[in-house]
Amino acid sequence: RMSMAHSLEVRPSMLDHELVELSNRIPAHFKIRGLSNKWILRRLLKNKIPQEILRLPKRGFTPPLSLWLVNPKFQDFVTSTINSSSLAAAGILRPGLAEELIGRHQSRRGDHTRRLWVLLGLALFYERHKKHLQT
Repeated sequence: RMSMAHSLEVRPSMLDHELVELSNRIPAHFKIRGLSNKWILRRLLKNKIPQEILRLPKRGFTPPLSLWLVNPKFQDFVTSTINSSSLAAAGILRPGLAEELIGRHQSRRGDHTRRLWVLLGLALFYERHKKHLQT
């Protein structure tokens, strides 16, 4: 979903079961040569794709969390999720911390993307598993 939301085509073609079965039959020495991964794929494409593209380093994709956190709809979700969780009642989280961090983040007084994302994940995890965690 994240790739489609940003008009990216990532890996779906590699999920085809026939392709997976074929790749499992290829000996390992064709897949990796030294520090070069995808060796056979690069070899097959060497006359079809320019070398500067084949030599590009691997790049990751990071969702735009910082932008999401200044979107009012997502802010409301983050704030309500963190506040409605039992984290404050359990003494794990200071009450009002979510609003404070979102306020600082939105006013650009600090980038609290990672903290808010972790708190959101913690709140969702805690709500789902709190009965097991409290025993």
